Amino acid sequence: MATYVNTVRYGLSVNTTVLADCSCDSVFLFEDTGDTFTDETTDANSTTTADVPLASFKTAGDCIYIGDAATFSGLLISMSTATVGGARVLEYYNGAAWVECETQTVAVGTLLLTGTSNVIYWYPSADWATVAVNSVTQYWVRLRVSTTNTTGGTISYVAIGRHHPEWTKTIYIPETTSRTFKAAFVRGITNIVGSNVPYGCLFVKVGTGTRVGAFLNPALSWSQQLPLSVCIDATASFTAGFGAGASQTITVMLVTVCPQAATRYSQGANASGEVIITYEAEEQQTRIKTVCIPIETKITDTTTSLVEIGTNQWPNLSTFCPEASPVFREAVLQIRGEWTSVAAAYLSVSLDAEAAIDLGTLASSAYTLVPFEFFWVRNDAATNAVHAIKIKHTGTSATGKNIGALLWVTYEYDHTNSSTILNSFRVAMPGPQPVWYDTSHKSQCREEFLVNEPATVTLVQSAIVMKAASNVQRSFVAAVGSQVGRVYLTAGNYAPVMMVQRFDSGGDKGAGHTLVRGSNVITATVWQVDSNTSTVADILCYAVVNYTSAKASGGAQTHNKTVWVALTTVPEITLPAVDYASVVVPLGTSYHVGSLLWHNFWVTYGNTALEVLRAAGEGDAISSSVAPLYGPVAQAAHKDGMWGTSATGLVKRFPTDPRWGLVDASVSHTWEVIAGTKTFSALEVTFHSITETVTGTVSGYTGDGSGLTVHLFREDTDEYLGTATTAAGGGYTFTWYSDNMNLYATCRQSDVLCGRSTDGKAS
Repeated sequence: MATYVNTVRYGLSVNTTVLADCSCDSVFLFEDTGDTFTDETTDANSTTTADVPLASFKTAGDCIYIGDAATFSGLLISMSTATVGGARVLEYYNGAAWVECETQTVAVGTLLLTGTSNVIYWYPSADWATVAVNSVTQYWVRLRVSTTNTTGGTISYVAIGRHHPEWTKTIYIPETTSRTFKAAFVRGITNIVGSNVPYGCLFVKVGTGTRVGAFLNPALSWSQQLPLSVCIDATASFTAGFGAGASQTITVMLVTVCPQAATRYSQGANASGEVIITYEAEEQQTRIKTVCIPIETKITDTTTSLVEIGTNQWPNLSTFCPEASPVFREAVLQIRGEWTSVAAAYLSVSLDAEAAIDLGTLASSAYTLVPFEFFWVRNDAATNAVHAIKIKHTGTSATGKNIGALLWVTYEYDHTNSSTILNSFRVAMPGPQPVWYDTSHKSQCREEFLVNEPATVTLVQSAIVMKAASNVQRSFVAAVGSQVGRVYLTAGNYAPVMMVQRFDSGGDKGAGHTLVRGSNVITATVWQVDSNTSTVADILCYAVVNYTSAKASGGAQTHNKTVWVALTTVPEITLPAVDYASVVVPLGTSYHVGSLLWHNFWVTYGNTALEVLRAAGEGDAISSSVAPLYGPVAQAAHKDGMWGTSATGLVKRFPTDPRWGLVDASVSHTWEVIAGTKTFSALEVTFHSITETVTGTVSGYTGDGSGLTVHLFREDTDEYLGTATTAAGGGYTFTWYSDNMNLYATCRQSDVLCGRSTDGKAS
């Protein structure tokens, strides 16, 4: 049986908990020799430096006890004088004894307290019990000296980390034969209610496997309330813990710990996230897929009453998804937009006639426009009806702007008995920068992709997703294909305008593109409304393309698809350039690449670029061994960034692509991220594997007709596609990836014996 590669997505639904601040209820120093406690709670919580001396904290058995009324899961211990020598262990009380904390992850510094700032995370075990320490009953952790040190050091302050309620999620992957996990990515996001950006950590456990943790240390303060995005490459965890069955339970916990501040802000609210899994397995009758359905951006401000985003943009899934016997496993809205208010405020959403569901606090004081993102899982929504998605705000002078969404739907289906297939993929659309105010100099993003699925292809709900940002407040206009421009709301300083603009017939501006078998070129145009000379810092664009077709003879695995590949196992960059070695994009041996899309999470100021190191034979001594794929590109602050590039000029679109110096992404390469910031990087590659055959015969030759070189070209662009070699009698064959595109061939045996074929299609 043939194998195929698939990517599925699941959501971690928004939890509206607003975490408490970073102050702790109790801090005691314990000196083992005299069996004495010193209460340092006030000094440990203060902003005064060097006020918690550890002169006596250096003998084996000495402890720092840190307690709170609720369980917690992180510590930030700021030292004015570092500890020297010795060793320490971090312990909690399990109801019977003090034992070491589970899954300890040190983000900065060390348990030895040798750094200026020491950040430590642990998973709060279920058996953590309260206990009396110095006659105070709380949840305690203790940092115990296990080996005597030379110098105790001096603490400036202690901040504790808080965790959001743990998510428990069932992941369904019914293809069980020869299944291997290629990539697994987990992301947790939370809005920060305050101006100090906290450190963050994710703990992930797959099945009965080992819990793993990964952290992000932004080390950044900002005057806005911003989302924190923490990512983890969980590929090894899925490989070890998922098992052989068709489903498995995973648990995810998001932890934040905030640097000390005179004002103790909440450490986050409205936590949500996503799980993205790429795997390879053998074909089978029951399969699973994820499709992305765009929800067009609302271009009016929110009000205090529920107002629908568009009209019934959540489609009837039982008819939208045409495959046989669908079993819907996941429906999650990824909601994006901007927000401003002058006091505590929040957004609320609903479906149809439901009461509003609070998405949680977005602001605690006056802030200008800032971005937000939520994942709202609605697996309870009826799949045989359309739904109205509604939104409102509550709060003083609050406003939600440019709110749109992506609806990710994951479902199993009977492949054998399906005659119609829904094809859903994303196409990177690179465009020029910057974007000017001048309607005669509009900036355009564009990309070509091939549609080679059989029979009639019908475009359904599709859109471009465009993000434009400026260092000053600006309004933007976007048009897709033949559409007239759609005006979006003014964005604040460095806040992105999220433009989800449909180009199918159901969109606000009508159909901007038609879809044909063969070559399709999609375009998006954007320009500024405001009349001044400021430019946009960046414009990031990709298209979500959905269409139905008949089933390809090679099976659904050959259809257009988008798969996800995580580049990094450590979710932060601390150097200007970081290499990720041995990355293989799972394209198989026969493919036509449509585009590459680079995702970059938690990007702050600065230029960022992605490069790939060429392998032997992919360049020559004159060229650099590094192929620059993206950028450098300027990026505004504190948002996940998405860069797209045309695959046509950078990587081989198909295995025999003849152009010089291209990278074959299907074999092992080292990818290099160049950034002056913290980031987690991943690739999305769109490709199909439907192959057709060009056959022909050269005539008029001398000899037996074998060994002649035939050159193949596209008729519409004259692009050189590759060569074929004739056999005796002049016959040749060539593999191509579309049967609806005219090609022609040339052959030259001598200056006299040369010629060109008529135009024809592969079949």
